[in-house]
Amino acid sequence: PEGNSDHRFAGLSLFKRGFGGEDFQYLPAQDLIINYPRYLINYFIEQLRKKIRRV
Repeated sequence: PEGNSDHRFAGLSLFKRGFGGEDFQYLPAQDLIINYPRYLINYFIEQLRKKIRRV
């Protein structure tokens, strides 16, 4: 992560750049909603699980 020396991969990124590696960013994942009611049910279940796990 460029410009963030507190990130957990900052040392690894610096190490790889030392050997000529390059930084690149992937696009974030996106959902393709085909069945909206099922998507909402799944979304709320995922949110509930996150709260239960305290993530």
